[in-house]
Amino acid sequence: MNVVTRIKLLADREGITITSLEKKIGASKGVLSRSLKNNTDIQAKWLSVIVENYPLYNSFWLLTGKGDVLNQINDIKNIDYSSCPICEEKDKVIENQAERISELKETIAILKGKCEPSGKRHSA
Repeated sequence: MNVVTRIKLLADREGITITSLEKKIGASKGVLSRSLKNNTDIQAKWLSVIVENYPLYNSFWLLTGKGDVLNQINDIKNIDYSSCPICEEKDKVIENQAERISELKETIAILKGKCEPSGKRHSA
């Protein structure tokens, strides 16, 4: 099994297509899929980006096919996630959703305040 086949396995395990993986790592459409189709190597920079974006996967396995597919638990604990683009994206999404929830709660409070206790609305 070569490197691109292992990348395909990684994508399969993540439940994404090769095209989705290409988008996630910022590669042009076809960079990985052409390599898979033609059984050719890819540039080292794409391997580096994949390793950075998927830290749970063992980089030694990805490069050589030897060892475990996933990093050991102790290795995972030592991973610095502060520069992980996917983690940063997740944090931004969570922050945006929290802000939206607050806005919706304020809207609900305003709308409740416009209703009489009996549930009837005031006429304008």
